Amino acid sequence: MTAIAVVVGLLILVNIVLHRTPESVYVPLSILASLVFLGVGRLVGLTWADLGLSPTTLVSGALWGALLVVLVGIVYLVGASIPRTRRLFGDRRAIETRGVHIARRALIDVPFGTVLLEETAFRGVLYALIVRRENTTWAIIGTSVLFGLWHILPALPMHDAHDAIRETIGTGMRARITTVTLTVIGTGLGGVVFALLRWWTNSLLPPVGLHWALNGLGLAFAWTIGRWIANTESLFERHDAHSVNDAGRSENDGDSDSDSGHSDSGV
Repeated sequence: MTAIAVVVGLLILVNIVLHRTPESVYVPLSILASLVFLGVGRLVGLTWADLGLSPTTLVSGALWGALLVVLVGIVYLVGASIPRTRRLFGDRRAIETRGVHIARRALIDVPFGTVLLEETAFRGVLYALIVRRENTTWAIIGTSVLFGLWHILPALPMHDAHDAIRETIGTGMRARITTVTLTVIGTGLGGVVFALLRWWTNSLLPPVGLHWALNGLGLAFAWTIGRWIANTESLFERHDAHSVNDAGRSENDGDSDSDSGHSDSGV
C-alpha cells in the first residue's frame, strides 16, 4: 500500500508541476518522471513482465499497437468525411498553431511526453502494484479512476478552445464544470480500454499505440480539418458578403433608375 501511495502522490505532484512549467521543458520533465516511476516500480520488486515490458511480448505488443494506430486513423477519416462529426475536429488551439509546431507536438510532445509518462505511470507501474496487492479488476478500476482525475487540469482550457463544445454546452462557470466532468468521465472510460488492452496483451505497447493515435493523430486531424473548415466558412462568408453587396448595389441602381424615370416624366 505504501508503494501505491507513493506513486499516487508522485502523480499529483507531476500533474501540478507539468501544468505550471514552460512548454519547452514538458518533454524532458515527462521523460524524467517516467524514469522515476519505473525506478520506484523496480525498487519495490516489479519485474519487466509486471510492467508490461517483457522482451517476450515486445514484438506482439508492437504489432497490436501499430494495428490500433491504423484503426484510429480510419475512424478519424470517416469522422472527418461526415459533416455532422467534422466540426468536432475544430480545436482552436490546433487551428491557430503553425504546422511545424503541430508536427513537433504530434511526433515529439505527445509520444515522448504525454503517452510515455501516462502509460508508464498508470498502465505500467500503478497497474502492476494494484494487481500485486489486490487483483486485475481492481487494477483496471483504480488506474482508470485516477486517469480520469488526472485530466482535470487539462480539461479547464479545453472548453474555451473547442467551438463545438461551447456551442453544445454553452459558456460560463457551469458549462466549464460540465466540460471538466465529462472529460474526467470520458478519459476514465478511455483508461478502462487502455487497461483492458494492457491485461489482454500482457504488454504496455498496445495502449501506448492507441494512446498516441488518439492524441497524436487527433492533433493532426484537428489542425488539417479545422483549418479546412475555417477556410471554407471564410470563403462562404466572403461569397455571401459579396452577394449581399451586389444585391444592394442592384437595388440601389434600380431605385436610381426609377427616380430618373419619375424626373423625366415630370419634364
